[in-house]
Amino acid sequence: MITQKTGIEIKAILFDLGNVTVNFNHYLAVERIKNFTDKSGDEIYRLFFDSDLTGLFEEGKLKPYEFYRKVKELLKVKISYEEFVPIWNEIFFISEDNLKMHALIKKFREKFTVVLISNINKLHYDYLIKKYDIFEEFDKHILSYEVGARKPATLIYKAALRDADADIKDVVYIDDREDLVKQGNALGIKSICFKNYPALVESLGALGLI
Repeated sequence: MITQKTGIEIKAILFDLGNVTVNFNHYLAVERIKNFTDKSGDEIYRLFFDSDLTGLFEEGKLKPYEFYRKVKELLKVKISYEEFVPIWNEIFFISEDNLKMHALIKKFREKFTVVLISNINKLHYDYLIKKYDIFEEFDKHILSYEVGARKPATLIYKAALRDADADIKDVVYIDDREDLVKQGNALGIKSICFKNYPALVESLGALGLI
């Protein structure tokens, strides 16, 4: 599609997952796991969501059960794998902005290739695609644990461009993290930092997309 306002041809829209398509709250898992360990909430959070261990899991370098075993060892949690999985997974929810984004994704799919590009592990992904039907609306899912690299690695962006069958100049990328948007722009992708839905609509309008 060539936008009338800018004369720019756009073929694909890349959407981040967390806090764009679906919201999450890491502390929901932290509070539940505290019942099984003497570690503090901060210690649990750092291990779960801000550690090399989680990075390896999101890059597909650890299988789900391997990740569980390492968490169990490091946190000294007395918990089975079957108990651990729902605690790990049940951190997601849908906000009003998410619902508006879902409508936008469906609308964009009529004109563009719409691509999900996410730093995500297999447990979370398997849980989300069963719980929320919005993921059926994406033409492609570019997942860090399958690609073997997380944003901001160039590799995952290249994978998204390849699967979208689009050049850098033909793509718009939406993410809530400023550092990832900065990397997208550095690669030459027109990138928008998602703060809230009205601001996104303004940015997309400036590109002539809505």
